[in-house]
Amino acid sequence: MKNNSIWKKVGAEATGTFLLVFLAVGTAVMTGADIISTALAFGLVIVVLANTTIGAVSGCHINPAVSLGVLLTQKLDRKKEFGFKEFGLYVAAQFTGAVFGALMLYGILRLSGFNIAVWGTNGISRSFEGRWNWDWDGGLSPLAQLLGTLGSGIGAFMMEIILTGIFVFTILFAVNNKKTKKYAGFIIGVTLTLVHLIGIRFTGTSVNPARSFGPALMQLVFLGGAGPLFEVWIFLLAPMIGAGLAALLYHLVHQRGKKETAETNEQNADAEAPAAYQPYPGAEAARAENPDADGKNPDAKSPDAEATNG
Repeated sequence: MKNNSIWKKVGAEATGTFLLVFLAVGTAVMTGADIISTALAFGLVIVVLANTTIGAVSGCHINPAVSLGVLLTQKLDRKKEFGFKEFGLYVAAQFTGAVFGALMLYGILRLSGFNIAVWGTNGISRSFEGRWNWDWDGGLSPLAQLLGTLGSGIGAFMMEIILTGIFVFTILFAVNNKKTKKYAGFIIGVTLTLVHLIGIRFTGTSVNPARSFGPALMQLVFLGGAGPLFEVWIFLLAPMIGAGLAALLYHLVHQRGKKETAETNEQNADAEAPAAYQPYPGAEAARAENPDADGKNPDAKSPDAEATNG
């Protein structure tokens, strides 16, 4: 990337992530984290941004996990369009945009006197259903709390890995396939909507470390609630693991597809190639007797011989 264009891309990433947090997380806040509304908001924001200036300028990653998936895919395919420098700048821009998006969202709501009941943060508490609920003086025993929290944390971690893997793999396939590239923005938006539909009740659905960090930090600033910030490490690490696995899987599938395509093309080329010249029976013996015949039928008369005979 040229220096004069990288900063345009960085600015686009910061702006796109700002809009994602402000609009999509804002929908979660305003609707009380209604599943359908929130899922559609995240999906629609991606569709709009991917098909406008953000997508045209930077590719509309607006997600560190997506940027990691692109980086690893480039490295595995030995390409240099998106390297470690670009990755670092993209991620910094994404976190910056997410923080300012959350700051703007919560700042406006607090100034207007809006009672924020749902902050749109991610956490493991949504997945804790008290499966280990043994009574202890009328409440949860310490062991039940420990097991419940541990189980919820592991479940949230695994869910984020799987959902992010699905999301990033879909992105890599959609943007790198000639048949789907034209509709990549729509495909990606629908996929993000689907992963939110399944994940909102479980973790609030992150699949995006920057989207999780911005609201968690601003909840601490405005409310003093440190819970989401203490748990945010899950939503920083798990999506990156999911993205790495998705990139590896895509590389394996892509390489296998290229190998099969090459083999098919080779077979088609062999089938279409003209048959090799086959000399008439006895040509070798005739060439041995008459080297000047060069494999031609000795019975055939040349035009010169016919003219002489005539």
